[in-house]
Amino acid sequence: MYAGDEDVDRLSTSLSVNDLEKLVQKISSLSKKDAVPSSCCVTPYSATNALPQPFMKELIRFGTQFVGYREYAAKLEETLAESNKRADALAAKLEQSEKARKKAEADAAAVEGLRKRLHDAETSLSDNIAQQSAREKEILTRLESQSRRFVRKTQQDYELESPEGDPLLDALSLLEIHGDEAREGLLEAG
Repeated sequence: MYAGDEDVDRLSTSLSVNDLEKLVQKISSLSKKDAVPSSCCVTPYSATNALPQPFMKELIRFGTQFVGYREYAAKLEETLAESNKRADALAAKLEQSEKARKKAEADAAAVEGLRKRLHDAETSLSDNIAQQSAREKEILTRLESQSRRFVRKTQQDYELESPEGDPLLDALSLLEIHGDEAREGLLEAG
């Protein structure tokens, strides 16, 4: 980017007369509708009649401003392109996170369904265990009742040498002993 009087002087000496004439013609054709400031009024020029210094500096200043604005516009376009890329990347990330959120919500709903099913299964298992426990108590009561009947009839009470530790199995073992004794009694009587 060019700016300042040093750049103007440098440009005015480095441009050829033909280039300057073309630049002046272009600028004058653009500004024919507007009034020309008095500082920029010149007499007709040619290759032998150089342009006045203040007008030349104005032209160069306009040229450098144009170059500066063009560079600034290019930078802005570049920044805009980068911003658009970042916006696209953020939009893609947003879309991914939206998909992840929907998946997480679906998973959470599935987890709630699984929790309900687990709770139902636990309740059912608890009910089954309670029913089984009640049946075992009923069976145990009946087995103990049978053993007491045998004891009353045979007048012999037995104890297990090595109990299982399970009241149901122990009562069944005692009943088996009484049953064996009853069979032997029937065989001897018969």
